[in-house]
Amino acid sequence: MIKKVLDYLFPNFTCLGCRGEINISEYPNICDGCLEKLDFAVPSKKDNIITPFVYNDVVAKMILGLKYSSDGLVAKTLAPFMRVSVKPKNYDFAVPIPLSKARQRERGFNQATLLAQEIFAGELEINENILSKVKSTIPQERMSTAERFKNQAGAYEVISEVKGKRILLVDDVITSGATTTEVARVLKEAGAKKVEVLAIARVVSYTEQ
Repeated sequence: MIKKVLDYLFPNFTCLGCRGEINISEYPNICDGCLEKLDFAVPSKKDNIITPFVYNDVVAKMILGLKYSSDGLVAKTLAPFMRVSVKPKNYDFAVPIPLSKARQRERGFNQATLLAQEIFAGELEINENILSKVKSTIPQERMSTAERFKNQAGAYEVISEVKGKRILLVDDVITSGATTTEVARVLKEAGAKKVEVLAIARVVSYTEQ
């Protein structure tokens, strides 16, 4: 509550990409220099993946702020870029990729949920009761693609009825695609009609697959 009051009284004029001061910018919370460095993604060959950006240093800093600092301003700033990429009427609900219970307790929030709430704001139901992460996975930063897929195998479980449903998964970044591939697999096995993924960015190596 105190943070919300301070944010209202003293609006943020610091760039979310470089943390420099913003004097004049075309876009709220991102300086013109960082805006020019944003690498907009071309349509992916993997047609179930939707991302407005390719992962680079500017996007990485914003995602870190979202993931580890509960920075709702990052979600609010990036949401419009993500919103224009999808049509809510094409889905029955959005499903944030869940964290393990231990990680959720540690952080106190799920960054994918923050994103989904800002992106859809009443336009599409956000359903957090569809999936559960039932296996704690190892941090994947130093893993190969094969190791990431092995790490995610069996990590998620469908806990509600999804037969015939059109589902939009929401995540922060697509690296190898191991997480979203595993989640999509269990949803489709449970009878989901369509599963697509919306994320802030995807790494170049994934884009080129």
